[in-house]
Parts: sequence; C-alpha cells; structure tokens
Amino acid sequence: MLRRVIISLLAVSINYINWGVLAQSRITYVPPAQKKQQVRHESQSATRGSCRKDLRDVVTLIVPQDHLGWTTKDRPILFFHVSRKIENRALFTIAEVQGRSALVETPINLSQTGIQQFQFPQKTRLKSNQEYLWTITIICNPRYLSESLEIQTKFLKVSSPSQFSSQLASAKSDREKSELSARAGFWYDTLFYLSKTPLGIHQPDFQNLLEQINLSQIDSN
Repeated sequence: MLRRVIISLLAVSINYINWGVLAQSRITYVPPAQKKQQVRHESQSATRGSCRKDLRDVVTLIVPQDHLGWTTKDRPILFFHVSRKIENRALFTIAEVQGRSALVETPINLSQTGIQQFQFPQKTRLKSNQEYLWTITIICNPRYLSESLEIQTKFLKVSSPSQFSSQLASAKSDREKSELSARAGFWYDTLFYLSKTPLGIHQPDFQNLLEQINLSQIDSN
C-alpha cells in the first residue's frame, strides 16, 4: 500500500517540474503532496532532569517543519545547526521506524557552532519506500540516560523516478541538480547537490531554502 501511494505522489510531484526554466532561476522547494504533520520534535524527557530547558535550542535539524522530507539517495547528507558550543556527549542515530536496531549510531561533537553535516558510512545504504527516524541525543547525565535530550525527525527514502533520473543525468551542474530535486519535492537531494557546488552551504541559495522551511533564524554564512 505504501509503495503504491509513494509512486502516485511521485508522479504528481514530477509533473510540477518545468524543465525549460531551470537555468539560474531561484531554487524553489515544492513539498511532495502529503498530509501535513509535525514531524520534528523533542522527547518528553527534554523538560526534566539535568538537561534543563536551556539546552533545547542548541541543535536544530535542517528539515521541513510540517511534513516528511524525502530523498532518493541511499546515502544522503544530513544537515543540522549548532547554535552554541556545549561539551556534553552526543549521539547521532538513524533507525528504521519499524526496525529494532539502529542502522547508524555514532558519537558527534557539538563543540563547534554553525551548520554541520553528516555523511553516511560507505557501507550503509537506505532501503527504498522506507521511513527512517533520525535522532540527535544530548547526554546530560551518563548515569541517568533517561534524562537525555533527544531531537528527532522522520524522513522517507523513495525510489528515483525514471524521468527524474534522466533529467539529473542531463543536468550541467550540481546547482541544476539541486533545483531539479527541489521542484520534484526531494528535500535531502536538494541540499545534497547544493552542498557540492563551489560555495556549498555558504551561498544565498542555501539561506533561501532555509527561509522556505521556516528556519530563517539560522545563518548559513
């Protein structure tokens, strides 16, 4: 059932692409057609214990705020923002929503501010038509892990439509691939290709995309 719905929505998304006006135009993200939902959240433990409320704004996941972000990549790049340095231990985790164990679980350093990125390990691959849960856990008290602060979101890995793949193959630059991805509704692919351009995330295009998903408070420079 999930596979049929995804294929149908992909067809609708691809139809919105106007292939003839992509060159050097504004990168506009067109969310895939789906029910709006609040998918970015913090765990209930964030409000008690040694974490305190003053740590809740340290990490922001760079994801759409009201719907699932999609990717066609089996190894996407995930971006998050660190507002201020902290010395707490932290874990980066990726797991299948219906799975029993983490696909990725690795320590990360939150002592550097700004936009950070995570590249999947070479041997790790996401499965198509599968929802995943991305979590950054800030450990406040190693003796009481239940007091840890968790910042989470879900995202969806889909198969790349043949027409979309063909257009990507014909694209002349990573920026053009980013724009194609944005118009097709693939948020993570959009950032993936934009990060490969000469200016990477330090460019107006990236800041513009942040504003489109209501993260204008984050400075990409």
